[in-house]
Amino acid sequence: MKIHILGICGTFMGGLALLARYNLPLPVVHLTAQLLLHSDLWQSSLIVAPQLAYRAGDHLSIFVGGTLYTGAGGPGALFEKNDEVHLGIRGYL
Repeated sequence: MKIHILGICGTFMGGLALLARYNLPLPVVHLTAQLLLHSDLWQSSLIVAPQLAYRAGDHLSIFVGGTLYTGAGGPGALFEKNDEVHLGIRGYL
């Protein structure tokens, strides 16, 4: 499991982001579960973005995920009615 933590702080903003990625240990199927959390520390805002990806070969990945926004202020409140679901295909060289 890989975990990355990023903190941003300033006079009018402060935030913390966490990205956790886990490659599921299955013998034939290549699945990756990912979770992105972002919290605005001063305005009680939260953004949650889970994703599940299947690697179909050396150059192709299929994924499903979403983005959920919530909070009293900041980006979470600004985009609260814009929750999203993502379906897609990624190609790699």
